Amino acid sequence: MLWRNRIFPGSFRHPAAFAAPAANPLTFPRSYAILKKRKPPYAFLDAGAVFGDGDRSGMEKIKTSLRVQFAFALAWSVLMAVGVPMIVFGAAAPDWLPLPTLFLVLGIVFSGGGFYGVPLLWISYGAKRELCGLVYAVEVLGLRDVASLSSHLRKTEEEVRAKLDVCLAKGYLPALVRRGDRLEDPTPVPKPEEEWHDVICSRCGAHYTYQGTRGVCPYCGVADHTEQAGH
Repeated sequence: MLWRNRIFPGSFRHPAAFAAPAANPLTFPRSYAILKKRKPPYAFLDAGAVFGDGDRSGMEKIKTSLRVQFAFALAWSVLMAVGVPMIVFGAAAPDWLPLPTLFLVLGIVFSGGGFYGVPLLWISYGAKRELCGLVYAVEVLGLRDVASLSSHLRKTEEEVRAKLDVCLAKGYLPALVRRGDRLEDPTPVPKPEEEWHDVICSRCGAHYTYQGTRGVCPYCGVADHTEQAGH
């Protein structure tokens, strides 16, 4: 009992110390209290971001696309550099090299494909970084009009409009719509049963309003339907 009290001071004062947290923190071990405060490492993982499902912001989406494109461009840059010695060794066909013809063919593919593809990949990566800066200015800095975005990004308004169209088409600004030169929140479409209608009775000419898809004139009792109502 003495060594147990040294390791867990106060743990044996109450038999249910480990069954449930006591109201008084002095009645159960300090080490247990520290462990209760700690969160498991997996609590910080976003399942939607890891597996690609769930709602993600435009900034998270474009950053993920940017990382993938950077890795792809970097991999092809390395393959292009490796392709040159592969061509040399494949053509020389030393005794220690197995399958020199395969090395030669792969070297030609890596070098030729990288020579034409790597510049295009890095140019596309640079353009994607500009889109990322635009999304950052909209979502984080709160710039919603073309003039302020043009001043912040130091681009012409025509370039900003073109980049906004690309971001909206690719879903990098999912919670916004463009109306002219401004980005605004989409206006929710009311349900038919929640809409208000302003009509004139076809029988008595009285003016009244009703909500929903069918209304009744309070004066003569004639029914009015949504498709016949004047808004």
